[in-house]
Amino acid sequence: MLNKNSAKAVLTASEFRMPFIQGVLQDFVQQYLNRKGTIVQAFTDNRRGKYWCEYFLMRHPEISQRNSQNIKRCRAEVNAEVIQNYYEHLQQTIDTVPCENIINYYETNMTDDPGNERVLVRRGTKHASKIMDSSKSSTSVMFAALTDGSMLPPYIVFKSKYAYPDWILGGPEGVRYNRTISGWFDSDTFEDWFFQLALPHLRRKDGKKIIIGDNLGSHLPYKVLSACQENNIAFVFLPKKSTHICEPLDVAVRGFRPIKIAWRKVLTEWKMHHKGVVPKQTFPSLLKKMLDRIDESIKKNIISGFEATGIFPFNPEKVLNKMKPRQVPLMGQNDHIVE
Repeated sequence: MLNKNSAKAVLTASEFRMPFIQGVLQDFVQQYLNRKGTIVQAFTDNRRGKYWCEYFLMRHPEISQRNSQNIKRCRAEVNAEVIQNYYEHLQQTIDTVPCENIINYYETNMTDDPGNERVLVRRGTKHASKIMDSSKSSTSVMFAALTDGSMLPPYIVFKSKYAYPDWILGGPEGVRYNRTISGWFDSDTFEDWFFQLALPHLRRKDGKKIIIGDNLGSHLPYKVLSACQENNIAFVFLPKKSTHICEPLDVAVRGFRPIKIAWRKVLTEWKMHHKGVVPKQTFPSLLKKMLDRIDESIKKNIISGFEATGIFPFNPEKVLNKMKPRQVPLMGQNDHIVE
């Protein structure tokens, strides 16, 4: 069973364009055994050695080792070739997939700083100041949207070693909460988001399902890979540094601009009557107030975002045309002579 599940995970990760290297395969097996509560005395800390990996490849001829192509840093930047390759893969993946089976997730930071705003002062004043507490602290929130403009409940990650009951009160309906020491999403919080919010929604859909989003920089946990195999779900990861042109939620609202504007207004209103930074127990209610205000307007933007990124309706030229260099006429060409 271990070898069979490991082989499925390797093939699934390869289809997602996140191929395993030997060390990642060893990590995967170790994580799998630890979660199952199985201890193998022959291995240190349940970690397989290189000879097991060689034996694994012999047992599974459908898997082979190949040298990966190292791409120079300048070529790794987003360009037309990278984007073309991404859309070719996307077309193969979403072919025959119903539009309602496509989800785009987007992680963003909700800051404690409401930013600058225009104020009225006496003419000639050089520096316009306003007394208001702010800080560089922020809270990570995962949003996820569908092609019809609807959204899954948000997923909040606080920066803390521990979580407390009063931090999860008054938030949006269906919201999920978690915490990490860094305040950012990691493989554990992403796994929880997948099982608590994404999977319950996708399980109600027939046929193949697609999840599109930024590559988190780490391989998917084995539980997520297994669930994808069982529920006919495929991940499509965006090329690096391409969210501004390929991410529906980013493009739809110009970097989530409407959400950020609404958040600043809600934050400013709160800070007008309170001192200091926003407490963690207050954040959920402020997030709910912000989402209530943009509930109707955001739907149209999300639909436009999927269209502008060429995902639905599928049209890569929506993005590729933006990357084509402008044709600049040569000197003297099309010049008009005026006597």
